Amino acid sequence: MLRSLKDCDCAPRTAVVPDGYRPYLRRSKEHWGLIYPNRATQADWVALVAEMSDVQRLVHLTGRMTAFEERDLADRLFAEGKMAYQDALDAEALKLGCPGGANISAGPELSALRARADWAAASVTNTYNYNLAREIISIGEDVPTANRHVYAWRLYGSDTSWDKGYWTDKATEIAQVEMMTVINAGIADFHDRNGHLFEATAKILPYFAVCDLCQEMVDGNPYTTVAEVFRKYILPPHPSCPHHCQAMPKDKLTSRECADLWMGN
Repeated sequence: MLRSLKDCDCAPRTAVVPDGYRPYLRRSKEHWGLIYPNRATQADWVALVAEMSDVQRLVHLTGRMTAFEERDLADRLFAEGKMAYQDALDAEALKLGCPGGANISAGPELSALRARADWAAASVTNTYNYNLAREIISIGEDVPTANRHVYAWRLYGSDTSWDKGYWTDKATEIAQVEMMTVINAGIADFHDRNGHLFEATAKILPYFAVCDLCQEMVDGNPYTTVAEVFRKYILPPHPSCPHHCQAMPKDKLTSRECADLWMGN
């Protein structure tokens, strides 16, 4: 539990990526916010807490996500993201008739996966803490005489509490966004690194779409190269989006050519 606001280290941490090759996650960093359009910053919720009563500040201190929880979330997202990224590399190799065995143990790809996980965890933490602060203020407006027990019940005490409602489907949405992001990143990086060894067209799947941007992406099928897809779009473009790039190699590789594939190691 945090003792004061100054103890909260919720700012996104970044990783240094060497000059030269930049993996897809790093290239698209400026677009990360598009996936979380309503994300908050640490400054947003700290400003709200500063305007609270003593009781409200105590309730927020007790209930908010801490720096320790943020780091735990970042570590879990990083571990799962690394596995999903390696699985994406293996899947692309199999399309070419090559064995898998992807291993991301160092280099800019690993740094980018770490930075992405840190950024996402900070966004989740700060957005939760901001929305918690707004709900506490709302309860105070609704029940001006509320004590800490009233706040605790409204926030956490029942099956219809705010916290349960907030996290309904949220964990699944976060996991889907993060895993789809790194899977698409793995596809992009595989073809960026290995595209000189083979030719491949691409398409964006599935074909159904529920928003104008996704419809535009699908209508653009087929694409001449995988690189064309990722020059034009950041995948996925929004939460709960199932769209991904599917490469379609024209030929299989020989065993000697398979040995030349970049697989992260």
